[in-house]
Amino acid sequence: SRIACCHKNMKDYEKAITYFEMAIGINHTNGENHYQKGLCYHRLEQKDKANESFNTALKLGYEQARGWIRK
Repeated sequence: SRIACCHKNMKDYEKAITYFEMAIGINHTNGENHYQKGLCYHRLEQKDKANESFNTALKLGYEQARGWIRK
């Protein structure tokens, strides 16, 4: 997920999502990867996908996601 974060920091959100998805494929219980993927979707204004990622992160115990969930 370091590579994913580098792409996110460079504002290459689509590539970052690809790498976060790879990391999630390896360890789907890492809430931070779901959260970071949600932030990328949020930046791309894909709110439904962002919420889905934030909800998953929250279910996995990643509390930082709570403030980003939109109803």
